[in-house]
Amino acid sequence: KEAAKDIHIQGYDKAAIDYFIKYAGCDEAGNRLPGSLMQGGLVVFAAGNDAIPYGSPADYEPVIAVGAIASTGERSSFSSYGDWVDICAPGTDVLSTVVGNDYSYMSGTSMACPFVSGVAALALSYSGGPMFTADILKEKLLKSSKKAPGSPSYIAPAAQIGGLVDALGAITYGEDITAEPVTDLTAAGRGDNVDLTWTLTSDSQGKPAYSVAVLYGKSKEEVEAATIDSYPKTVSMYVHTPAGKVGDKVTCTVSGLDFSTEYFFKMVACTYTINYSEPSEV
Repeated sequence: KEAAKDIHIQGYDKAAIDYFIKYAGCDEAGNRLPGSLMQGGLVVFAAGNDAIPYGSPADYEPVIAVGAIASTGERSSFSSYGDWVDICAPGTDVLSTVVGNDYSYMSGTSMACPFVSGVAALALSYSGGPMFTADILKEKLLKSSKKAPGSPSYIAPAAQIGGLVDALGAITYGEDITAEPVTDLTAAGRGDNVDLTWTLTSDSQGKPAYSVAVLYGKSKEEVEAATIDSYPKTVSMYVHTPAGKVGDKVTCTVSGLDFSTEYFFKMVACTYTINYSEPSEV
């Protein structure tokens, strides 16, 4: 976040936030209290519903600012946005309790915010203990959010609302889980489609690779040199989430190709924690 945006926060709000972040779970001297799961506090605020590039107190740097997405996966029309928004969650037409012992659909970044604070609490209950701090929890929450191609429910950076909160990702963040590479990729042309078939590989915990990224293009050399994070405009990437067990033969289809044209493909397997395997042969 840009420090200049901190000017939007008022004195008493800033003092309260700073105090909680420093002393939550601690005594007045800043020492962890016996039985506390975490030293320090984590503050989570809704980004705001004005569709503007700032919003106090969420844009205060130490705060986790939460934007909202619709069911389409796009930024909710009302959600405030910018590089100060850290993470996002569903915020359009969320079923909620209302006064009068009833339920109603409601929209707003205030509907998205509880998803994030709830995931933070879940990660704390899973990992909290004598050596656990608010900074560790913040890293788990933000760095596990879905910002990478190949990850489930990837939110494009252009939305300017951070990555999508991920409960399993927050719990497993930091675990060294790797994916086995695909070794038997085959391709069959069918009109302007190519059907890709391979054996579903496992991660280092024995679970199926969560997804695969297919890099393809008309130049073998460009496809060979391409990586998930860096490839030219002449190389395309298609992400597929296969269904099946480790060892199953699975197939996906790449469509919209040019007729009577030679294409080259390679595949990279991906774990839920966004660790990539070595690529298959082209």
